[in-house]
Amino acid sequence: MNFIKNTLSLLLILFSCSSWSQSSEQLWLDFNPSYEKENGIFLFGDIGYRKEFGSLNWNRLVFRPGIKKVQKHYYLTGGVGNFITFVGDTGGGNRYEFRPFQGIGKNWPNGQYLKINHYARFEEKFAWN
Repeated sequence: MNFIKNTLSLLLILFSCSSWSQSSEQLWLDFNPSYEKENGIFLFGDIGYRKEFGSLNWNRLVFRPGIKKVQKHYYLTGGVGNFITFVGDTGGGNRYEFRPFQGIGKNWPNGQYLKINHYARFEEKFAWN
């Protein structure tokens, strides 16, 4: 048990180090609504704005609606991401990305005091300049 505690502590310290973070300054604002449509079927998504303050100076609008079907031991997701990126002040290099996705997830362990969500999302990216 002591080995597990030490390993988890080490991983937490390593992944929270600032040297592993991105070198640019960014602002991310997201709103993540979720609505249960029927028993076990949820409509969800995220709406967001992202900005990079470094040399590239880009702005990105994000709109990613999806649907989630909850089964007894896992859940399935699917949806379409829409990303619009504006680069610089001149408007050059603007980009639209269309990203259909599907995913699978499981909550384990799912106890009273500890619940961890494991989720894998597979995404395809189509981009137009």
